[in-house]
Amino acid sequence: MARPVKHDGGLYKREGSRIWWMRYRDRDGVRQRESTLTEDWTEAQKCLRERLQARDNNTLPALRRGQDLNFGEWADFYLEDFSKPPFRAPKTHEVNERALKHLRSMFVDTKLSELTADDIETYLRRRLRARVLVKAKNGFVEKGLLNATTVHQELRVLRRMLNVAVRKKFLFANSCAGVEFPARVDGLFRPHYVTWSEQQKIEFKAPDYMRNVIRIVTETGLRIYKELTPMKYATRLSAGGVADEWVTQLLRQGDAKVFKKYSQMKLQMKREALAKLNRRANESGSSFGTVGQDETGFDTVLAQ
Repeated sequence: MARPVKHDGGLYKREGSRIWWMRYRDRDGVRQRESTLTEDWTEAQKCLRERLQARDNNTLPALRRGQDLNFGEWADFYLEDFSKPPFRAPKTHEVNERALKHLRSMFVDTKLSELTADDIETYLRRRLRARVLVKAKNGFVEKGLLNATTVHQELRVLRRMLNVAVRKKFLFANSCAGVEFPARVDGLFRPHYVTWSEQQKIEFKAPDYMRNVIRIVTETGLRIYKELTPMKYATRLSAGGVADEWVTQLLRQGDAKVFKKYSQMKLQMKREALAKLNRRANESGSSFGTVGQDETGFDTVLAQ
């Protein structure tokens, strides 16, 4: 591998633009100039360091290939390989298709590497001023303005799609990181924690086979289409001594740390463990004459 060339990168601004641009030399010594897609100097410095690291690690060609991709091509690739089931739920794929239908109308011929935060904010403002179109017999009828949550959903889809491009080394930064949503969306993505009384009401109305599902969801936090449907009773497998790696594969999780977040020991299992600990401690104490069963000792441990 060629030795890294030191002190060959820098940042500058073009006349009439607030975006930072970077210049550096590639592995062949040819000077390159590219936009960092950000107005923040710290973020621009980070982009420059990542670009130089990609050059030194010989991953710069992947970024070069990303420069030749336009938005429409990458959207088709994303829908085909990263949106369809079983990679994503069918409903998620439908949302992605609807969002990208409108995003294509604005960015279909735009180079992926040339998509800036300003372009995205311009698109969001235009969508917030648009009206809902309802298909009728004589064509389309205009209704009220689009809901801000609908436009925000399109931004989320775009952010996810560009994150995949960054992970594939086609982009070195996600231009959505510098986007400020131009409207306040009250209550969006605010979590609601189900109380015990609410859960009882739901279970009372639900059929018998759904009550267990409701309890599993509320007690473990499993997502219905992601972890719940392929679940193989991870708690019992883990308590039975099955290795975390095997349980992780059954849950289709990519990391054992995620499994540990969702897998929880049942309360009855904790009580059994405490009872077993008490019995062994009492047996050990009685054999050595230190603690009796009627004396203060491990027998005072209360089951939670």
